[in-house]
Amino acid sequence: MLTSPSLVQRYAFGGEQVFVSASSTYTDDPQDQAYAAFDANQRTTWISGATDTRPRLTIAWPGTRRLSSITVVRPAGATDLLPVQITGSAGQVRNVILGGPGRQERETVRFAPMLTSSLTLTFTADDGNGPVQITDVQIPGVQQLVAHPTAPLRLGCGSGPAIQVNGTSVATRVSGTVADILDSRPLAFTACSTVPMVAGRNLVTEPASDAFSVQAVTMIRQGAGVSLSRATPGPGSAATAVKTLSWTSARRVVQVSVGQPSYLIVNENFNAGWRAALHGRDLQPVRLDGWKQGWLLPAGSRGLVTLTYPPNTQYRLALFGGLAALFLIIVIAAVPLRRRGAATERPPVDASSPRRSAGVLACGLCLAVLLGLWIGGYPGAGLLPVLTLGFLAAIGYRARSGLARAAADPWLVAALLVVAAGGDAAGNELYAHGTGGVILTALSGVIPELCCLAAMARLIAALLASEQSGDPGTDRGQDRPRYSPEG
Repeated sequence: MLTSPSLVQRYAFGGEQVFVSASSTYTDDPQDQAYAAFDANQRTTWISGATDTRPRLTIAWPGTRRLSSITVVRPAGATDLLPVQITGSAGQVRNVILGGPGRQERETVRFAPMLTSSLTLTFTADDGNGPVQITDVQIPGVQQLVAHPTAPLRLGCGSGPAIQVNGTSVATRVSGTVADILDSRPLAFTACSTVPMVAGRNLVTEPASDAFSVQAVTMIRQGAGVSLSRATPGPGSAATAVKTLSWTSARRVVQVSVGQPSYLIVNENFNAGWRAALHGRDLQPVRLDGWKQGWLLPAGSRGLVTLTYPPNTQYRLALFGGLAALFLIIVIAAVPLRRRGAATERPPVDASSPRRSAGVLACGLCLAVLLGLWIGGYPGAGLLPVLTLGFLAAIGYRARSGLARAAADPWLVAALLVVAAGGDAAGNELYAHGTGGVILTALSGVIPELCCLAAMARLIAALLASEQSGDPGTDRGQDRPRYSPEG
């Protein structure tokens, strides 16, 4: 798809019309770009950047015009006061205010006449009212941008994506419709000539500075070379429903039959955990339209495609593993234990104390399973009881091991919470700057979740150790003072 706002404006509205630019935009969505404020379309709106306190909208046209008024249309309900500085091409400055009591979304403002070939509208944004939103600007005598959505789009050789195959640049051409680039839909591109390939693995790359976003490519053998093309339906083609034989949350089976390279599309968010196989061979996963789950079907694909979600098996193993560990602990707690040692060395104790302590431990681990399930899903349900047992062991052996002493330190909980908060804050900052991938997932999800599970396990272990000792002020019963008869 075409991602450059300036090229979208050029190809959709033509190079001889008015040119519109802005100091910032709220998103990369085509409907939010600067040209949306001058396209005579009430369904599109230019939205300034969230941190731009003085956003500017510039509209330039061929020739000069004598202007003394303009009409500004804002979204419904946007009638708050909005100061605007209007600057002409020769530096003329006029100040007006939009909005106020009784004003409507469509408002005509008048000012001292000026002869100009452009207007720059500088808005003073109010932090309390969010970014500036301008649906339409009408300038007397200046024709607004006009697009014909159904018109075909043909970009010649060299105007398409800057594809490289094994380090060699490949010139491409693009085809589609004007509506495709206005709505950020995929375009079809093809190589201008055949591309030589090598035996084995071939590397296809696209520069980050490219004006396009390439989701996938298809290689089609032609004689001694290979033709490069975008594996997407051409303009006017429609998706075809496939026959579904089985459909569950973790396993799905569908029947396909295609003659040309095609996509098997599931209208769900892309998830790298899903796998698709045809005749025992994995299909290549792709992300379509920026979010859809899809797989590439080679030409002539026929048969049953099985979709599976392997991480579901890991979740089940973690769940049943945690439950099995809990059952084992309960069984051990139910077996009477014979305490060895001279009776004269210890004071008499309640015979039910070991069973009571074992029951408290079992209840605590049950609580750990439930809390783990709530915090981290199935993996958390298996991990939290294990961490709790680990911290209990650290509390018991803290006098013998420096590592156990560090794990039993109460300040560990505070340290874990600080790490979780820091990871989440760093992840949010990376997301705000457009960074994604494994690093963002680790900082915003995995690290905070693991830290919270560990902190929760340490708290549960502290409560269980205190309860087992019978004294809230100590961790183990052997730490209590002993008494012996005098003499």
